[in-house]
Amino acid sequence: MKHQNNGCAVMPRYVKNEGCSFLSFRFSIYQFLFKVFSFLYSSTKLLTLVLMKHHLLYGAMLLFFFFNPTVHAQDTCDGYLVWDPPIMLSDGTGSLTGPVIAITGRDTIHVTFRGNPLHSRLPYRRSVTNGRTWEPLQDLITDTVEFPIGYTNTTVVAEGLNVYVFGNGEYISEFGWPRENVMVKSTDRGTTWSSPRRFGPDSAGGLWSASISGDTLIVVYSAFRNHFGKETREIYSTDGGERWTRTNDTLDSWTRTALFPGTFHAVRETSINWADEKLYLRSYDLGNTFPHRELLSSIDGRNSFEHDLASAIVGKDTTLMLVWRETKYGCVGGFGCSIALRESRDNGNTWLPEEILTEQPEGANPEADIYRDGTVGVTWDKATTILDAEVVLRVRYADGRWTPRLSGGHGGIVNIAVSANTVHTVWAIDTDSLHGTLQIFYRRGVFKENTMRIYYPTGWNLVSVPFAYSSVTNLPSLFSFDHGYLSEDSMEFGKGYWAKIESSVRYEGDIVLNDTINVTTGWNVIGALTKPIGVNTIQSLPDSIVTSSYFGYDGGAYFTADSLRPASGYWVKVKQNGKLILRASTNRQ
Repeated sequence: MKHQNNGCAVMPRYVKNEGCSFLSFRFSIYQFLFKVFSFLYSSTKLLTLVLMKHHLLYGAMLLFFFFNPTVHAQDTCDGYLVWDPPIMLSDGTGSLTGPVIAITGRDTIHVTFRGNPLHSRLPYRRSVTNGRTWEPLQDLITDTVEFPIGYTNTTVVAEGLNVYVFGNGEYISEFGWPRENVMVKSTDRGTTWSSPRRFGPDSAGGLWSASISGDTLIVVYSAFRNHFGKETREIYSTDGGERWTRTNDTLDSWTRTALFPGTFHAVRETSINWADEKLYLRSYDLGNTFPHRELLSSIDGRNSFEHDLASAIVGKDTTLMLVWRETKYGCVGGFGCSIALRESRDNGNTWLPEEILTEQPEGANPEADIYRDGTVGVTWDKATTILDAEVVLRVRYADGRWTPRLSGGHGGIVNIAVSANTVHTVWAIDTDSLHGTLQIFYRRGVFKENTMRIYYPTGWNLVSVPFAYSSVTNLPSLFSFDHGYLSEDSMEFGKGYWAKIESSVRYEGDIVLNDTINVTTGWNVIGALTKPIGVNTIQSLPDSIVTSSYFGYDGGAYFTADSLRPASGYWVKVKQNGKLILRASTNRQ
């Protein structure tokens, strides 16, 4: 069997030109106001905290904090990623801020965002094509009798088939304070939704983070103690949001969390020697107690500000990654500082040394995400002065190599998610700086699309698609196997098929270097990745469920395969239901 590449190389090259454009923006008055407030925060946190006690100023700060830029017309970036044109997810009305993104499976993306405080009904959009196309915008709260008020401070968490969208309600009382938490739930990846319901025992004044693991949920929010103060609390549910329990530990409004079976992780700010540092906490009882506490930033009298905690199970290991704005290396213009990173690959037991992602100390507002194949995406603002900001993106692939930074233009805070060989970004754009109209935009970057022409022997062959979202030509007869043969009209990545072939087959799509394939007891026909891998590198969950060799077919007879090759299918037998973990080396040619 011969493999021939057409157009792009199968593996993308490194970016040599660090000036290629990620997103291009224009400056607005809201950026200026945001920088002013951020400067006050960096210079004197005590003043900021005092101001935040007053709801009106707090609401104004949130508005300025979630301003964002206007996109110009640059669509692609040569090198690691190809950027699709931006897509507006909002409907063009109102002023919308604070988009949040989550991913389930390989290709289902969920986005929610904040609307006008009196009219926001938990807006939601979904893509089931890895961001290529989007379903229409919908409001998840349609009941205006039981739930008459607007809902702000939204967030979304998702795992498997379950998706939860949370929001705070804006109640018009004499003080105008938010008064209730609301939640909607989907058990089919966002196709249908439950009726909204209130959750939690407190009136809420801010929704800071949420985490999911199976039917267990944890939410960190601010609760009002009286008319003039609030404290940050944590609540959890172990039955999919039906009942909630409040813990005994008080966190803070910068707390970011991660939840896995049996372990709850959190990172919060703590003050040491009049400076803010990053404190890691681990709990085995859903946050009732935190027996493990570890300082991840150094005690040096210099502030360690804004942070994000990314997490994923990579192979069999629980990986945690903390990114934050670190001032100890100096700052440029009094605002932009270094973006620091620390990572644990063993469930928080040990942490790798601090790593600096910025070339110059000029970053702020970092966000991060990890995909289950180990791919990492980190964004931040390059903010050399209080009047200037530029969005920067770096991606680290599974082999540990970082891309050069991808950046360009004026910008602000971008929320990021990473899926199979794709980076997803959402942000709010100031489309009308005169009237302060903000809209929500989405943009995805993918590894270079590829084409591959495979010359199979004439007749029946075991085949698979070598790319995700492949368009395939010249496969008229196609059968899958699931304890019996089934006629198919299309192929799914990760599965193997019998196909009757008369000539060569041309594939086109997005490369995939890592994948987890579901297998069932008995014989299975699986696919391969975009790059060959040795069968001795394949892992299984649970361990040692594979009871046979991997068998390929050469057009006339079966053979024992020592590697899985792109566009081929293979038989394998397992003794119980489980998963096969395929990882290709990511050394780029």
